[in-house]
Amino acid sequence: MLALALPLVIVLALVLPMMVPQAVIGNQVEAQMPPRQESKRMSMTMNIIVDGTPVKAVLEDNPTSRDFVALLPMTVQFEDFAGREKISHLAPRRLSTEGRTTDYAANVWDITYYVPWGNIAIFYKGYEPSRDLIKMGRIVSGQQALMRSGSFSARIERAD
Repeated sequence: MLALALPLVIVLALVLPMMVPQAVIGNQVEAQMPPRQESKRMSMTMNIIVDGTPVKAVLEDNPTSRDFVALLPMTVQFEDFAGREKISHLAPRRLSTEGRTTDYAANVWDITYYVPWGNIAIFYKGYEPSRDLIKMGRIVSGQQALMRSGSFSARIERAD
């Protein structure tokens, strides 16, 4: 058994040093590991200001959210839809749907993009899975300001 393992050890001893880049520092050889790729996650926060009351949201780092943030600041009109969400139609254009997933189930206080209509939906009640929703973020404070009945105007702006 030792006779079979010895040739393998010799081959590994010869091949492995060639696979890892090395640098000579003084008289010592030091293995250089490739630089670690740091995740470049953007931290995006925004405020939805309703009658002077800020509603704070934290956005996901995805193409849809980044596209939305590029449009800010903006003033939009929200209306209640189906007794479970506040929606606002976006203008002047639709947002990116790159990276869209299937069967996303919206949770209470999720901010989403509804692809077929091109609108923003903020859920105050849960919603069944849908392939037409893209999660953009989540409301983290001030939710009560969105719980008014009827339509209302709001200013949306970056908070960071």
